[in-house]
Amino acid sequence: MNQMSKPSHCSKRKGSLSGFTLIELLVVIAIIAILATMLLPTLSGAKLKAHQIACLSNLKQLGQAAYMYHQDFGKGIPLDAAGELIWFKPINAGTSGVHLCPAAKDPKTLPDMPHGGRPFVNPGTAANCWSVADTPNPKEDSIGSYAFNGWLNPGHPNLLDPENSFPSHASIQYPTKTPIFADANWAYVWPESGSSPARDLFLGTPPNSVSPAALPIGCLTLARHGAKPPGSAPRDWPSTQPLPRAWAINVSFADGHAERVKLPDLWALTWNRTWDAAARPPDWP
Repeated sequence: MNQMSKPSHCSKRKGSLSGFTLIELLVVIAIIAILATMLLPTLSGAKLKAHQIACLSNLKQLGQAAYMYHQDFGKGIPLDAAGELIWFKPINAGTSGVHLCPAAKDPKTLPDMPHGGRPFVNPGTAANCWSVADTPNPKEDSIGSYAFNGWLNPGHPNLLDPENSFPSHASIQYPTKTPIFADANWAYVWPESGSSPARDLFLGTPPNSVSPAALPIGCLTLARHGAKPPGSAPRDWPSTQPLPRAWAINVSFADGHAERVKLPDLWALTWNRTWDAAARPPDWP
């Protein structure tokens, strides 16, 4: 009887010790790590695509608002009492976030100036929105990710070439190619066909002031929408190479549509009335 019970006892003991070995656990962990590595780029690409689509939606809404204003009043965005464009002020009063690109919704962090002052102008980057400090309270800053094409408002007091501006919506000869709003590092731009792009595709061309001469097309040459996050934008693009077609910005147009425009193609748009659409951007400075 004792001999017959031994096999049963051994069988029961072996069953209680069954389970994964260390080698098997390591193999499972390695497989999970490989799958995660394969899926992460896909998830990252989906996030970037979602940002691009949301940004296009924002710009389409902004462009349609400007289009309706043009249609109703026959002129560009109104000026405030100081003669400055104010497109972002009424928009900031809302909560829709239409003024912010999801890929660049936070401003750069800058230290306060001496004696409690604050920087009045805080330009954006490919990954940051711009901000304007109107008051000592940071919560009251005006912020945005987009620029208004200043050539659509001939009433600006600092406009250098009034003959290049569009006096009315009816004067826009190519509405499907004339930008109204675009991804940028400042709230306004006055592109000229002979101006050069920025080699730093993260900063763009930082505006030195708010005058039209200091807001060229380089404010738009940002690596904001592409296959990689804008934080990885090239900081010193070689002057021997053309602008990369892998990067683009979103633009809304005078006919009401919005689309993604690759950086070298910005010069093929009609930014003002006398724009000379070049086959490629001008030579680097």
